[in-house]
Amino acid sequence: MRSEQIMNRIGFTILLFAVAAGAYAHHSAAPHFDMDNPITVEGVITELRLVNPHAYVYFDVTDDTGEVANWRCELAGGTGMRRRGWTDDSLVPGQAITMTGAPARREERVCYTNFMEFEDGARIARNDPPPGLEAAAAAGDTPVVPEEWTAYLPNGQPNLGGPWVRQGMGGGMGAPPGGMGAPPGGAGPGAAAQGGMAGGPPGGGMGGGFPAPTEAGLAAAADYEQPFDDPAIHCHPANIIFGFTHDSHVNDIYQTDDTVTIQYGYMDLVRTVHLNRTEHPDDIVPSVGGHSIGRWDGDVLVVDTVGFEQGIVFPLGDGLMHSADMQVTERFEVRDDGQTLARAYVAHDPAFLQTDWVGESVFQRTSEPYRPYNCTELSGDNNRRPAPE
Repeated sequence: MRSEQIMNRIGFTILLFAVAAGAYAHHSAAPHFDMDNPITVEGVITELRLVNPHAYVYFDVTDDTGEVANWRCELAGGTGMRRRGWTDDSLVPGQAITMTGAPARREERVCYTNFMEFEDGARIARNDPPPGLEAAAAAGDTPVVPEEWTAYLPNGQPNLGGPWVRQGMGGGMGAPPGGMGAPPGGAGPGAAAQGGMAGGPPGGGMGGGFPAPTEAGLAAAADYEQPFDDPAIHCHPANIIFGFTHDSHVNDIYQTDDTVTIQYGYMDLVRTVHLNRTEHPDDIVPSVGGHSIGRWDGDVLVVDTVGFEQGIVFPLGDGLMHSADMQVTERFEVRDDGQTLARAYVAHDPAFLQTDWVGESVFQRTSEPYRPYNCTELSGDNNRRPAPE
C-alpha cells in the first residue's frame, strides 16, 4: 500500500510540472503553509533578513489585551529580491505593515507572504520590487556579450567561461543535442526553442519529465517527507541537475588547461571537471557533486560524472530518488555568438529509475556576477519533524 501511495504521489508531482510558474511555486509552499486559509496580520516591523533560500520579515503584533508577540513571514529568496531592487534597508524597524498570506502548518506566528501593505497605501506582492521602486530589471533579462569574450581561449579550448543565468522562464525542454535522444513525453526541439512546458517543471531546464522509479527506488523514497526532508531545508543542493537551474541563480564557469570549474549560484556547489583524466579514481568519496572528467568533442564539452551520494531527483511530493550508482553525462556548448550556453544531460540509474532521466537546459550570458548563496535557513520548527510522542 505504501508503494502504491508513493507511486501515485510521484505521478501527481510529475503532472504538476506542466502547470504555470505561479502554481508551481504555490505547490512547493503548500506542505509548509495552509494556502487554503488566508490570514491578515497587522504589526510593526522589527527586522528584515534578505537571506536564501527564503528571506523573512519580522514584526511585532499587539493583541486586544496589549500583549506583544513577534511574527515572521516568509518572502522570496534573498538573491532574487536583491535583483528586483531590494536592500537591507527596504523595510525599516518601526514601520507599520499589514501582511496577507497563509499560516504555517506546524508553528504559530509564522506565515507565507502574499501581499504587504503600508501606511501610505502602497501594496506589493511577494515577488514585486520594494516599496517606492516601481520597476527593477532583473539581471539577466538581456543577453550581454562582454567585449573581451572570444570563442576560443589562448590554449585553443572553446570558451565556456563567464556568468550564466537560466534563460527566461523556459530554459528549453526539447531534445538535447549530440544525438542523446528525445526526452520522455515526446518533447521536441520546437518546444525547447519556444521555452515551452514540454512535460517539465516551469522555469525549464529540468527536462521532459521524469522516469518512473523501480521497486528499489520506491523503497528508498518510503521515508521521505518533503516538509522535513527537502534538501533546501538543510542547505543542500539536491543534485547537479536540479541545482544548476533552480531559482535562476547566476552560475559561473572558469577554465584552465586541465580543469573546468562550475560554480553554482544555488547553494554554492562547486564542481571541478578534470580534463587531464580519462578514468575516474577508485577511491571517490561519495558527494552531491560526484567526480567529473571531461573531454572536448569539437566545441562541445562532454562531462562524465560518477561517485554520487544517494539523493533526491526532485524534492517535491514523496520524492523520486537516485542511487549512489547514478552516472550523469552532460554536453556543454556555447551558441549564438557567445550569448547562450546549452547544457544537455542524461542520468543513467537503472537501480532506482526505470529509464534514463534526459533533458536540456539553456542559459543566457548575464552582466550580473555570481554572488555567494550563503544559505541561512530560518524556517524554524515549521520545517522540523515533530518529536515522537
